[in-house]
Amino acid sequence: MQLGSGQGKLAPLVGSLLCLVVAILFVSGCNDDDPPVVVPPDSPPDITLFTADSTSFDAGYDVTFGIRASDDVGLDSAVFDYGDKSKRTFLLNGIKHFAPFYQREYGVAGFYTTTLTVFDKKKQTAQASIEFMVYPSPDSTPSTLKPSFFRKNHFQN
Repeated sequence: MQLGSGQGKLAPLVGSLLCLVVAILFVSGCNDDDPPVVVPPDSPPDITLFTADSTSFDAGYDVTFGIRASDDVGLDSAVFDYGDKSKRTFLLNGIKHFAPFYQREYGVAGFYTTTLTVFDKKKQTAQASIEFMVYPSPDSTPSTLKPSFFRKNHFQN
């Protein structure tokens, strides 16, 4: 008898047994008696994405926001507070997922915080914010710029 003989016959048998064990473990893990995984009902909305294509730009730039929000009972509305005393509301009428790209221009130099608030049908909320630095546009003349912007942000020692 040669050393190593019979090894070729044992490998397929071990492989078959291993596949059988894995199959049994997989099937036993999918027992009908196990309770289903349930997302807690009545959870607040979820904002999984709130981004901007830039957070530092010249006045007059159209910043693009990327948004992804969802809710188990349905979204009612999404409100953008741009940080410059203006807001925009999107009525969502109970949709479960909201994922637009949205553009908005910041026309005046300054520091802004844009906040997205999402409401579900039960008026539960989720919020996310992005901070922006808007610089004077290159074609602006000093007379069209707010003096407080320069005093606070550019000429302090």
